Amino acid sequence: MSGSHTKAPGFAGRYLLRRDGYLVARNPPPNKTSFAVRQTGIAARYVASHVHSTGGVYLGYSKAVGQWRLGAVEDTPHYPLVAGASVLRSSLWGMWGRSMSGPSVVIVLLGLLGWVIYHYLRRSTELQEQLRYESETAIWEAKERAEVTLASIGDAVITTDTQARVTGANAVAENMLGKKIAQIQGQPLDSVFQIINETTRETVANPVRRVLDEGRVVGLANHTTLISADGSEYAIEDSAAPIRSRSGEILGVVLVFHDVSQRRQLAEQLAHQAGHDYLTQLRAMLESGVQADYN
Repeated sequence: MSGSHTKAPGFAGRYLLRRDGYLVARNPPPNKTSFAVRQTGIAARYVASHVHSTGGVYLGYSKAVGQWRLGAVEDTPHYPLVAGASVLRSSLWGMWGRSMSGPSVVIVLLGLLGWVIYHYLRRSTELQEQLRYESETAIWEAKERAEVTLASIGDAVITTDTQARVTGANAVAENMLGKKIAQIQGQPLDSVFQIINETTRETVANPVRRVLDEGRVVGLANHTTLISADGSEYAIEDSAAPIRSRSGEILGVVLVFHDVSQRRQLAEQLAHQAGHDYLTQLRAMLESGVQADYN
């Protein structure tokens, strides 16, 4: 301890105290006691009650100043002296506040930054959820429209993947094939879509294969007949077209066909009637010519 009377901010005093309780030095100097008098203050009482301790911290009420003090003492090596310092408890909060002013600003800034990041992430999550919901809704609506359209049109529709395996079919196609989609899904189209030439009864090439090979719309040959699973036969006309991705890659094929049996029967009847009428007229002409020659 020096003899300076300068008081450190917040400190009530710094001192050297003998183990027997006599004051050796104090800064600032004592004004209500004497170096020749055994001390009875909170520091002296703490030292007297901790004979074998080399140091420690104490808190007590100082009658000299009428306030609570927080202090600490520590042995001085090689001397029977104890060095100590104390601070008024009323000054402690001010010292703590000054020491925490810098960290407090950092904590506040970090808190604000955390709040901004939290709300940004929350808003971003809400936008992602909204976009996901809108996308799912749009996909569901498009799928619903496609299913309603396929169910309501009069044409049969079958879709396949790039391996010509069935991926979907509407109700009209199920009726003409004689099987439900659950029975044919994933099956090669050749095994469920059996088509032949109505005249020669020979197997007709599957148009889906040509679409996958050539990458263009392909029409079915004339006079094609579909043989249903139950043995029924349908005269059909159809076309197959590639299903492409946004980049142009072929994802599969859609096959559209319809029953033209009645139309073909009507055409045959008309052709037969026309031929019959022509033969009748020709016979009449011949008979009239023979009759004229006879006369």
